[in-house]
Amino acid sequence: MWRKVVFLLIGALLALSLILVSRTLMFTHSPLSSLPVELPVIGDESVDHLGEAVQIATLSPQVSDAAQRSQFSEFHTFLATTYPAMHARIKKETINENSLLYTWKGSNKDKLPVLLLAHQDVVPVEPGTEGDWQYPPFSGRVAGGYIWGRGSWDNKGNLLAMMEALEMLIESGFSPERTIMLAFGHDEETGGQQGAKAIAELLRQRGQRFEFILDEGTTLAKGFIPGIKEPVAMIGIAEKGYLTLSLTVESEGGHSSVPPRITAIGRLSSALHRLQEQGLPKQLSEPVSGMLSAIGPSLPFANRMILANLWLFKPLVLRALERQPFTNAYIRTSLAPTMLSAGVKENLLPQSARAIVNFRVLPGQNSGQVIQQVGAIIDDDGVTVRRQGPLSEPSRMSTLDSFGYRQLTLATSQIFPGVLPVPSLLFAATDSRHYAALSEQVFRFTPITIGPDDLARLHGTNERIAVQDFKRAVQFYFQLLKNSAIVKQQ
Repeated sequence: MWRKVVFLLIGALLALSLILVSRTLMFTHSPLSSLPVELPVIGDESVDHLGEAVQIATLSPQVSDAAQRSQFSEFHTFLATTYPAMHARIKKETINENSLLYTWKGSNKDKLPVLLLAHQDVVPVEPGTEGDWQYPPFSGRVAGGYIWGRGSWDNKGNLLAMMEALEMLIESGFSPERTIMLAFGHDEETGGQQGAKAIAELLRQRGQRFEFILDEGTTLAKGFIPGIKEPVAMIGIAEKGYLTLSLTVESEGGHSSVPPRITAIGRLSSALHRLQEQGLPKQLSEPVSGMLSAIGPSLPFANRMILANLWLFKPLVLRALERQPFTNAYIRTSLAPTMLSAGVKENLLPQSARAIVNFRVLPGQNSGQVIQQVGAIIDDDGVTVRRQGPLSEPSRMSTLDSFGYRQLTLATSQIFPGVLPVPSLLFAATDSRHYAALSEQVFRFTPITIGPDDLARLHGTNERIAVQDFKRAVQFYFQLLKNSAIVKQQ
């Protein structure tokens, strides 16, 4: 009897091993094919242009701030002066005073246009931190192989690279068969209501549709994936939703010499601790599953076997991903307490304590589900949970067999030979969410290389972009637009 059981167990293990190994051996990349192309040479003059653009402090505008609005007017003049061929050939429209829409008409009206997005506005520099910058934040200094300053990465690097590419295409005599459009909002950092949303609504009223839309987003990531030394081109096929909740605790207050067993601040702190300690549920959304499937064949055999057999190893993968903040954000609706307010004097018990918690919602979930989960985790009727501020649900997922994704992977392979393009999920919110009704295929990708040490520079101190990265970004947009606009080759 026992001998039969042992033989059955050995047979089962051998069968399982055979399945695991055979699936791993079949877990390979689809071959990337692209003909060699002659790329334009990008001179230092283009780099200087980005430095000049950074010097114009187009901070996210306040409606009543006339002085700030003048910065956008100065930026528009800079663009018109710096790119004369483009402004002579391409139709330009100004929306809500500060946002820009460019249209380069193609010869084939039967083909849907492509739309590239960027934003002109930048976040301010936190007061008191100016001295922490290696170079002044609005100097646009070119030094040490980088262009330094607020907006060099987010998002004037993209915007200027697009303009440089279009200027070169026009000067080369190129004529698009497919219409090319560019939309540059002016208030992305504050929600895009007057910029991207207004442009998208205008295009919707005109009945405009697009073959694909490309906005800023995920990058060529280097050093984030154990076992892969080379950069991986993370092409965002979806982005997380955006939700903010306020947690409020009310109390009778009183003198601090006779406190209750738990104060309003203590009760709120306990709620925040439970939220952060437990977190929201882990799951592998479709964009992340697709990313793991694309990355897996490049990993060492043991790791490749795990990703080739997620049906068995999914819990192990989830545990591994949750260990680091960056990878944890791929598998969870993230939560971050960002603001606290309570009390007016050191010897008075506050009658109200309030916290603001920001959530980035995974595809496959929605804001209503998150609010329910938050309430269940806090499990305290004395804590009031309310939604506040802007809300955007997770985006629709773009498809990998679409024209847009094929064009992005083609241009990536042409500009960055040997770099693996993979689908990915963008954690942040972009202007692209306002354009979702205008195309089934919306992508988010910034063609620059970043490592773990660069993350703190985004919206932080010493923002910069490598000179070589900026030059390759110009080449990327040049090739992407050229490929996409030649209909007869598609």
